[in-house]
Amino acid sequence: MAGKDAAVLPRPGRDRVRSGSRSPVAVLTVMAAEGAAFAVLAGLDGSAAWRVARVLVAVAVTALAVWFTGRTERAGRGRRLCCSASRAA
Repeated sequence: MAGKDAAVLPRPGRDRVRSGSRSPVAVLTVMAAEGAAFAVLAGLDGSAAWRVARVLVAVAVTALAVWFTGRTERAGRGRRLCCSASRAA
């Protein structure tokens, strides 16, 4: 009975997605493209002032998302994010 159940479980390491399988540049490029598409959609309807405001908000949020993503990738590689850690030591 135990032999039948063992065939159902995945083998370790075979069905896992490799961590870091995507290039950081590709992730940032996709995020920027999605932000640009959202900005275009946000600017399709309404008065000119509201369209500009919505597009600027979409661009700002996208820029922050790309910046934070790049920042976390640098932290994952072991680089310091801030210089205050060197002052504390």
